[in-house]
Amino acid sequence: MEKVAVYTGSRNLYKDMVTCAKSLIAHSDVEKIYFLIEDDELSLDIPDLIETRNVSDQEYFDFWGPNMKSKFTYFAMMRAALPKEFPELDKILSLDCDTICIRNVSDIWNLPIGDSYFAASKEAHRSVAGMLYTNVGVALMNLKRQRETKKTDEYIDILNRQQFVYLDQDVMNYLSQGYIYDMNSEFNANEWTNPCYNPRIIHFAGIKADVWHKHPKAKMYQQMSWDEVFAEQKRNLMYPD
Repeated sequence: MEKVAVYTGSRNLYKDMVTCAKSLIAHSDVEKIYFLIEDDELSLDIPDLIETRNVSDQEYFDFWGPNMKSKFTYFAMMRAALPKEFPELDKILSLDCDTICIRNVSDIWNLPIGDSYFAASKEAHRSVAGMLYTNVGVALMNLKRQRETKKTDEYIDILNRQQFVYLDQDVMNYLSQGYIYDMNSEFNANEWTNPCYNPRIIHFAGIKADVWHKHPKAKMYQQMSWDEVFAEQKRNLMYPD
């Protein structure tokens, strides 16, 4: 499989993961979606396209590590360990649980990332002194490249030794300079990436859940049945925008 995606989250994010995955399926030809969660099973209804994986016993990040008491859970840091979690995959699309696809994104897996460690959208205000800083809430991860260069080990090692504000996002950006593909912000439209007037993915970064849940597109996928999701996918793939 070449078109694989992953969402990670603790129990309070399960419903959001389902909502976001519905939007991705409706607007892409994704072949497989993984949910990395803290339970053996998900109590919510999901199709066979989605597979859950309990990572509560993960051994990548020390329970007493400097970033374990962050406002973000260790599930955020799992992004830095994806090459180890999925040794059979060359690449994977990682998405936060507050991202809603609103237009076809099937071609995101075909971005020419080459030797880049990942593709993500630039945050201009943090890209200073010649450094490219990106928002990895939507990131096409080059798992093969990260494994080959042992970059994953570097990410994990420093996360276990040093405290960061934005955890894996900070580390991935700081340790990957020169090997980050600057992805068009249409794939990650939020208040920090470059302005985008016709986005494909809306990222509600920094917006409280009880606010973004009321967004018309979010509400639509919250309420949509799986039959309706796959019917919309069929229509969108037949008549792509």
